[in-house]
Amino acid sequence: MAEQQSPGKRAKELNDTISYTMWSVFKVASPLGTSDRSGVAADLTQLIEQLGEKGIITRGVYDVAGFRADADLMFWWVAPTSDDLQEAW
Repeated sequence: MAEQQSPGKRAKELNDTISYTMWSVFKVASPLGTSDRSGVAADLTQLIEQLGEKGIITRGVYDVAGFRADADLMFWWVAPTSDDLQEAW
């Protein structure tokens, strides 16, 4: 059985970790309408998995269409280096 860290030790470890974050927004080129979205969903899942294999964590994907006229989706990425984040972009 793995030894559990106390919350204080875990918090210290997290606070001592340097991570970089990036929020990227994208505009949808053309509306999907009522078309089948399974292919788009599979592509997005594959992208997130590929980034994860490189140490880039996708913290969230958000619909921001109601907030900005020039953007539809926002991705929140976290990685150990800024270079890793540049690769995600």
